[in-house]
Amino acid sequence: MAKAPKKLIGTNDVDLFPGTNKDDIYFGQGGDDILKGLDGDDNCNGGTGKDLVDGGRGNDTVNGGAGDDTLNGGDGNDTITGAAGKDKISGGNGDDTVDGGSGDDNISGNAGNDNLSGGSGNDRLRGNSGNDVIAGNTGNDRMLGGSGDDLLIWNNGDGNDAISGNDGRDTVLVNGSGLQGDNFVLGKNAQNKAFFERTGLDGQAVDLFNLVVDTSEVFNVVGGGGNDTFTVKDLTGAGVELIQFDGGEGNDSLNAQETAIQISAQGGAGDDTLIGSSANDTLDGGDGNDVVVGAKGDDRMIGGAGDDVLAWADGDGNDIMSGNDGRDTIAVQGALAKGDNFVLGKNAAGKAFFERNGLDGQPVNATNGGFTLTVDTSEVFNVLGEGGNDTFVINDLANTGVEVIQFAGGEGNDSVDASKSSTRLIADGGAGDDILTGGTGTITVTNANNIAVTTGDTMTGGLGKDQFRFLNDPFANGNPAQNLNQPDVVTDFEQGQAKDQLVFGGQAFGLNELKFLKGDVKQLSGDSNLLILEGEFANAGLAAAAIRDNNNITAGRGVFVYFNNTLGFSRAVFSTDLANGGPFSVQANMTNLGSSALQANFVKENFALA
Repeated sequence: MAKAPKKLIGTNDVDLFPGTNKDDIYFGQGGDDILKGLDGDDNCNGGTGKDLVDGGRGNDTVNGGAGDDTLNGGDGNDTITGAAGKDKISGGNGDDTVDGGSGDDNISGNAGNDNLSGGSGNDRLRGNSGNDVIAGNTGNDRMLGGSGDDLLIWNNGDGNDAISGNDGRDTVLVNGSGLQGDNFVLGKNAQNKAFFERTGLDGQAVDLFNLVVDTSEVFNVVGGGGNDTFTVKDLTGAGVELIQFDGGEGNDSLNAQETAIQISAQGGAGDDTLIGSSANDTLDGGDGNDVVVGAKGDDRMIGGAGDDVLAWADGDGNDIMSGNDGRDTIAVQGALAKGDNFVLGKNAAGKAFFERNGLDGQPVNATNGGFTLTVDTSEVFNVLGEGGNDTFVINDLANTGVEVIQFAGGEGNDSVDASKSSTRLIADGGAGDDILTGGTGTITVTNANNIAVTTGDTMTGGLGKDQFRFLNDPFANGNPAQNLNQPDVVTDFEQGQAKDQLVFGGQAFGLNELKFLKGDVKQLSGDSNLLILEGEFANAGLAAAAIRDNNNITAGRGVFVYFNNTLGFSRAVFSTDLANGGPFSVQANMTNLGSSALQANFVKENFALA
């Protein structure tokens, strides 16, 4: 037979409830009462006054009521509420739940996995042994985890707290504003302790707080709503081992470049920017168009839904990347001073695999400049060679999901070989003598250095509808020199409909449209500014003079294509004044067009403006 609970109600004087082995129910009412539950699952309510309550053994419910109470749960899994007043609370053995209520409370969880809340006031909370959850709540609180793997919590609206996890693997959890964007900074103070602060809301320097953290292995920061920023500074010697960040909603920003602590970050909804540390990080952009930068270390980068950019820069480690949904871009930036030897292909699992296997022609590995990227999903590869003589070999990428490869060589004599690839290639050789070889996919080649003082590039489109682009004015900077001996070389120009194109920058060349006309130079007339000359000429000067001498040609700036019988191939030439034989610049040698009869095969669609 179950024991009937014993219910006693006190007076407004000092009452003593000695307790029984039953499930007791005590109400102390007014006065400084003493309530002892002894055995059983007791319900002890001190009421007003400075009460002493001991639940004893069993799973007790203890409420101190108003006044400065001393509360002890005893053995068992107890629920203890301090209510109003400066209370001293001990959970005792067992997994206890304690709420200090209002007032400056002193709370100890003792043994067991306890859940401690300070309530309002400047509280001191100690978890002691066990895996405890501790929240200071409002006020400037002191939280000590004790032994065990503890969770110490700061919520939006709480005060300036001091936190120490003590023994075990402890976590500090910070929950930011649910509506506004938090500006968080984590670093260390003069005593080499971790120091966390909110410096503003929505960019405004208001509603500040700080946490001084004596010991904690993990920092978990939840941004909540708004556009949050989280800057992580140097934490050497502060004892922090892992930083977790969840941006939540909004366009959030994480920058951990200054620290060597491992980062695990989730951008959440919104267009987020996540920059990792020098450790091995995991960065997930979540929904939105995110920018994810692993920085140094061997990182795992995930774009999530949206059109994301996943970036690697010179000096970073061996990363694993996955763009997931949306049209995602892998951005690689090579060495500023040395030439990179890049290779893009696929691994045994059929995933896109990118590596740098050399610098300035010398072999490298993970310890001296080498790196690899394993890419689960991404539609675009954007590779920037920067300085030095770069090489970029593009192998078969069938079924990897890669749709476009973009390459900018920068300075130096760069080489791109996509002869084994059917993926679309957009290549800009930049300054220097560049060799660009396409495969069976569509290639767009941009010559960014076609000016009089530079040498030309060699461009091979391969099979497919290729574009060879000329975007810079050859007479820029007031230089009237004719670029006769340094044109670019196109080795495999295909004439006809839906074939290759020579593309000229309309603004740079001063051309609004191209009016196509071909035939014998003596028979041409009108204001056409794209002239295909059928016949042969010994050089560009003689071809330009023949156009000038035909008084029926009225066009000014334009392009003419002629066959050079001295060199044995066709050439494309830009002129500042066709009708009057103005200064001209040879733009392209089409070395595969080795007969004057082939001039007739040019069509208007072989040319375009950009």
